[in-house]
Amino acid sequence: MARLLLIKVGDRPKNALKVQEILTRYGCNVRTRLGIHEFAPECESEDEGIILLEVTGKEEEIAKMKEELEKIEKVKTVYVDL
Repeated sequence: MARLLLIKVGDRPKNALKVQEILTRYGCNVRTRLGIHEFAPECESEDEGIILLEVTGKEEEIAKMKEELEKIEKVKTVYVDL
């Protein structure tokens, strides 16, 4: 069974530290982390990034982490249980 939490971080310069603080607090629930963002000066974007987490632990802990992340403006999450 794979449990994934996908996180879209908008306005990365403003939000990256806030997201990182939450992920650090829930570090025991993160088995794998992959971060993706585009850096191309010629591209006009909102400076967004994607973080893919393979999560572990109690469902309540994962739900709380998701809830805290979504309180940050321009941060969206999707939980996938495969």
